[in-house]
Amino acid sequence: MSDLNQDLRTVYPRSSKKRIDYKVLNQRGIMQSDTVTTEPEVSTSLQWAAVGSEESELHMSKIGFEDLKDRLSIYMDSGDESDTDEETRELVKKLKEIKKKEKVMKTKKRKIELRQEIEKKMKELSELEELEMKGLLSRRRRRRKLARWRNSLSWQKIRAKIKREIALSGLPTYQGCRIPVFSKLKIEFFRSMLVDYNDQILYDLLELGFPIGYTAGDIVDIKKPRNHSGARDFPDFFMKYLKKELEYKAVIGPLKVNPFIYSSLVLSPLNSVPKSTPGERRVILDLSFPSENCINAGIDKDIYLDRKYSEIDMTFKWETISKEKLNTVLEESSTRDEILGYENTPFEINCSGVERAEQQLNNIFKTLTMRSCKIIKSFCKKKLKKKKPWEDRELADVKKTVSNLAKLLQINPYNLNLRNNFLGHCKLCKKLIKRKKIQFKKEIFSKLSALRDTDPKQYWKLLKSLKYENTNNKIELQAGFPEIIDHFMHQGETSTVMVLNSGCTRDAYMQYCLREILFYAAKYNFEIKAVLFTGVENRTADILSRWHSDPRFEDLFYELPVIRMEPRTFLIVSDSIAKYVKLENADVFVFRGAFIGDITYQLNKNKGSIYQGYNCLIIHVGTNDMHLLSINQFKSAYCNLISTAKSLFPSMVIALTGILPRPVDFEETGQKIKEINIAMFAL
Repeated sequence: MSDLNQDLRTVYPRSSKKRIDYKVLNQRGIMQSDTVTTEPEVSTSLQWAAVGSEESELHMSKIGFEDLKDRLSIYMDSGDESDTDEETRELVKKLKEIKKKEKVMKTKKRKIELRQEIEKKMKELSELEELEMKGLLSRRRRRRKLARWRNSLSWQKIRAKIKREIALSGLPTYQGCRIPVFSKLKIEFFRSMLVDYNDQILYDLLELGFPIGYTAGDIVDIKKPRNHSGARDFPDFFMKYLKKELEYKAVIGPLKVNPFIYSSLVLSPLNSVPKSTPGERRVILDLSFPSENCINAGIDKDIYLDRKYSEIDMTFKWETISKEKLNTVLEESSTRDEILGYENTPFEINCSGVERAEQQLNNIFKTLTMRSCKIIKSFCKKKLKKKKPWEDRELADVKKTVSNLAKLLQINPYNLNLRNNFLGHCKLCKKLIKRKKIQFKKEIFSKLSALRDTDPKQYWKLLKSLKYENTNNKIELQAGFPEIIDHFMHQGETSTVMVLNSGCTRDAYMQYCLREILFYAAKYNFEIKAVLFTGVENRTADILSRWHSDPRFEDLFYELPVIRMEPRTFLIVSDSIAKYVKLENADVFVFRGAFIGDITYQLNKNKGSIYQGYNCLIIHVGTNDMHLLSINQFKSAYCNLISTAKSLFPSMVIALTGILPRPVDFEETGQKIKEINIAMFAL
């Protein structure tokens, strides 16, 4: 290796093909010339090959380096690179393979060291247990040694390495890192006794752990779950249970931090149920709570380790005599032949063979359970149709006849006489339903008119019974709008006036009446106000209404004055709040995002010539100035607007509306809007 201690000239190819620069490395691998910038992969591999690696057995020999040196020297001296270009590519490819093999060897070496450290710790733990069993180690000393052993720095490093390796592998332990779990099972004994067992993966699962099969995404961390009442009501029992589990090393803890540093920590609640033995309970870790965000929600019940398991599509119940029935069925020759046939059938080792074997095995189990257990049938409850109040025996008979004819028509669909008979009865049924409805309404109205003055209690009882649910699941009333108006007009009570004016009540029937009234008020754009005159029957007064301007509704009121409005009576100038207002006798001018000053400017523009010819001017503005002006500034701006409008339109009636509160920022601006409207009213 004396030649290796000399300086070697190693070539690093660059993007330029006609010229090759080089670096000089001494015997320690230190660069002496920095005339070249090279690719990192090639430089690292060549440097490692020239210096040599004591930890790996993949170093190049002396003869290989001499041959490499001669070939590269020839390549440096030649002006044409075409003869050696292919050799250079082969060299780079070979060095990459060497680097890849070195990485694999390092990974294997790291896993071997980790396995050795784990075995060493397990051996120390078993020694502590043997000393305790022999009585040479007191419980107190054992606890101290065990705590010192668990909290040692080396054990924490091992635990961190295990978690990191498993997380980086992205596979279950039995497929990836193959790190054994702590268990008192004699795995080697299992291997020796189950040599001919087909499912060889069972050995790995016993030694390396069973995956739980969680396939969903991340779960929202639940740090403080509330245990169920079965755990909260029995604290002494749970303390005893946890102490026993800790002694058998079935659980770990208590833990101060999250031991699973590469995953979320999810805590599931505990519960307990009583056993058949008095005074004993069974502990349950509820992995299905809460139902939307739990462990079991991410575990498929039919698929495990990429294999789907079939299920029996029936439900059975095990009874007291089921055991005797099962033994009787198993003793029958037919059952034995079926089981022996399954065992002796050579199934193919592929997907179709597995499905065939599963289907045959399911048939055997299904036969055994059907003959030994009780079959639980699932019943589907049918919703009973609610009988309509106008239906009677006559209508029920016609419907039954139509149903029977429909069944006969399904059996013999080409019988013309049967089809004509069916269609005739269908028409008869529709006419009869219509007639029964009309007759029912007339009877109800006659009863109401008779009971209104004689028996008010029965009158209201009958009104409440008129509600029914139609096919759209909406409540309807048999009484029409004129009857509702008549009802309110003849109620000489103060409470009815308050209901009409406030628009709210606790009585169910009056709520339905109010909805009808408000619907017509919104449809025909009017407002209803009720006034109670002492000693006179109550009447509905129309204030700022447009009903009296329509001749269709003049007869509904008592001698109200009828006012006819001509077109272009009103002029509305507003911000964007009135952009959807459409009135027959008014013109609307909307300025989006307008302030009070903008409306003043628009009125002044062209000296108000485009706004002439109207009888009334309505101005609405101020909502956009809410966050900019104070109350005093609002007053001065409104005074300027009013004086401008009066000077431009002296013959018009000018009305300035108040600011409407907005639901979006009502909590912030509600009080200020109220103060501004009060100040406007005082102007």
